[in-house]
Amino acid sequence: MNTLKKLAAMLLCVCMLFTFAACHPKNEVALTIDDVKITSALYMYALITADGEARSKVDETKEDASAEVDYYKEKVDDKKFEVWVKDRAIELCKDLAANEIKFKEAKLSLTKEQKDEVKQYVDYYWSYYGYQALYETNGVSKETFSRAFESSYYLNEYFLSIYGEKGTNPVAKDEIIKTMDENFATANVLSVSLAELKDEEKADAEKKFNGYLDRLKKGEEFGKIYNEYYEIKETEEEKTEETKDEKAPKDEFATILGSDKTDYKNDNFKTVKEMKMGEIKLVKTESEIAILIRGDMMADEYWVESLTTPTLNLIKGEEFQKTMADFTKKLKVEKNSYAMNRFKVKNIVYPTAAQ
Repeated sequence: MNTLKKLAAMLLCVCMLFTFAACHPKNEVALTIDDVKITSALYMYALITADGEARSKVDETKEDASAEVDYYKEKVDDKKFEVWVKDRAIELCKDLAANEIKFKEAKLSLTKEQKDEVKQYVDYYWSYYGYQALYETNGVSKETFSRAFESSYYLNEYFLSIYGEKGTNPVAKDEIIKTMDENFATANVLSVSLAELKDEEKADAEKKFNGYLDRLKKGEEFGKIYNEYYEIKETEEEKTEETKDEKAPKDEFATILGSDKTDYKNDNFKTVKEMKMGEIKLVKTESEIAILIRGDMMADEYWVESLTTPTLNLIKGEEFQKTMADFTKKLKVEKNSYAMNRFKVKNIVYPTAAQ
């Protein structure tokens, strides 16, 4: 009799588990922000993102980066860790909803090229960057990750629909060119880090780079030295094949250097801006030896086109962020506590492979 009772109890537990699972459908809505439905999986994605941000904030306050940290005992911006993460997750969901709403209101759409680009990035991050191990472990599908990733494209297209050339409030081309020239430059760059080299190795590196400098000043092509330094060997087919990509820089070895205001911030930016077009210079600091050859960025349509959006962000980024922040604050949020409460910040799993 006892055995039958135990068996019945076990079966009851199993039934309850299946019933509980059945109450949480795959595309269950956790949040409704205006008319945008945020699925439970997307909310979980936001929790993971917020958790990562919170951990970074805590890590920045620690002097010993190698010491173990019990994050759940920490505070972030005077809030308990878990509270901050949950609040931030809601903010991230509201941002995503705002992007989708504004994109739709402006009657915008992504081109086939943009959609293909999104897919390529999603495939790369998912399969090769380790995101699959992190997100799938926590119940977030590739489809959900793709929706979150695509949101950034919506935001960018909405930004351009206002300040771009064909926007409702376009920035003058002269202002774009002036700001671009002030904050960006192109150069051929060959560099070596000295951080982990011994004195003898540093001396060898300096000798090698002085040799490269002499060869460049005598007219040898930068590409030949670049390939030699990085031991890159081109096949005859690659040497003779004409580029099929029309959107490519005139100088395939050109690198963008940016001012402190940009995402392309580089320590050699100021040095390059002071150089003449085509000038060759060797720069040595405590941490690096670099050969720089200044390029004519403004004469290359590829770079002018590529840097237009980053330049517009320098000019109108703060204004746009404030506009979006004001809009986002006004969004109505309806929470499905039953769907949200199944996710616990402490239960987020970070697989070793994803770290």
